[in-house]
Amino acid sequence: MDSELYSMLNLYKSKNRALSVQDVMLLTDSTDTEVCPPVKNLFDSGYLHVAGGYVAEDGSIAVDTKLRITYAGELALRENVRSKKLNFWTEFRAWATLAIALIALIVSIASAWLQSR
Repeated sequence: MDSELYSMLNLYKSKNRALSVQDVMLLTDSTDTEVCPPVKNLFDSGYLHVAGGYVAEDGSIAVDTKLRITYAGELALRENVRSKKLNFWTEFRAWATLAIALIALIVSIASAWLQSR
């Protein structure tokens, strides 16, 4: 999932929060063409389920159908937060290692230059 889907799923995060496509459009100040595909994708992936309203036989969701986050959706959000934290520390460690290596290189060059004098 990309960051847009995670931010959309994050709207449903609070307990017992059921939102329709119309509610998401109001919260994100977006049009239905921007909101419907991500919400449908989250619904098809099993991250959202119907809490009120109906789903048509072809799988389409009405704009006033209330949807709620599932346990799988909560797990996906937790995993996203965990991976962001892990990625941050991995990046930090990589940059710290680079800085230490550059300092060591500068010290060794300075030491070699001073010994040659």
